Amino acid sequence: MDSERAEFVLEAMEAGYTFGYAGKEGTMTVKHDDGRYSFYEAGDPNPEPDSFATTDRTEFLRFLENRSHSGFERSIEVASCSLAFKDLAVGRLPEARTKLERAIRWGAGHAAAGLTLAAAITGDVEEARRHLVAFDDHVGRAGSRYQPFGPMAVFLDQLLDGLYELPRYQQMRDVCTRLLSAAERADVYYARGFAHEQLGALDDAVADLERCVDGELTSTVRVLAWLRLGWSLLELGKAEEALSAAGSGLKLRAHDPQLLQLREDCERALAEG
Repeated sequence: MDSERAEFVLEAMEAGYTFGYAGKEGTMTVKHDDGRYSFYEAGDPNPEPDSFATTDRTEFLRFLENRSHSGFERSIEVASCSLAFKDLAVGRLPEARTKLERAIRWGAGHAAAGLTLAAAITGDVEEARRHLVAFDDHVGRAGSRYQPFGPMAVFLDQLLDGLYELPRYQQMRDVCTRLLSAAERADVYYARGFAHEQLGALDDAVADLERCVDGELTSTVRVLAWLRLGWSLLELGKAEEALSAAGSGLKLRAHDPQLLQLREDCERALAEG
C-alpha cells in the first residue's frame, strides 16, 4: 500500500471509521480503539490468522505500507466516498470534493456521483453534466454491481431517505431540478417526483412520475415509480388512473404486497363511488 493510502487509513480510523472486508479472499478488520491501532486478517482456506496491534501511530503506518490486500483496496475506496458524503451532508463542499476526487484517482469511479451532486447543490450545471457523463461511463463498465438501482437513483434515494442527513425533500427537489437542466434523466425525474410527493405537491409528483415510468430505468426503480404514481393519483381522487398504474406495476412484479394493496385501495374507492 502506498504512503498516501496508508495515511488516509490512519486518519479515517482516528475519525472512528472501521475498515472491514469479508469475501472469498478472506476477512479483514482494521480499527482504532482507545488509542490502539489493530489489524486482523484471516485468509481462505483458513491459514493461521494474521494480526498486529500497537499504540504507536508511526509503527502502524509502516505496517500498513507493507500490506497488500485487494479487499482492503476496495474498503479504502468505499471509505473515501463514505467520508466525503458525510462532508457533503453538512455542507463541507470543498472537503467533500477533495475526498471524492482522491477516490476517483484511486479507482472509485462511483465517486463521480458525489461530485455530480456537489455541483448540482452549488448550481454549477455544466460541472454537474460533466461528472454525470463520467459516472454513467463508470456504471456502464461496472455493470451489474449497481443493480437493482439506476445510476443516480441509488444516491438520490439515499439522500432522500436522510442517510446522509441532508435537509430532505426541498433540497433534493432543487438538486434534481438542477440535474435535469444538465440532462433529462428518468431516474432523476423519479427522485424529484418522490420529493414532490413527500412535500404534498401531488400534481407535480404525478407529472414527474409519468415522465419517468417509460424512461430508462431498472426494473426495481420502475416498479417504485408505478407505485408512487398510483399513490399520488389515488390521493388526488383519480382512482381509475391509480388502478391502471397499479396494474402496470404488477405486470413487472406480480406479487408485490404494496402494489397489491394499492390495487385493493383503488378498487375500494371505485366501489364506494
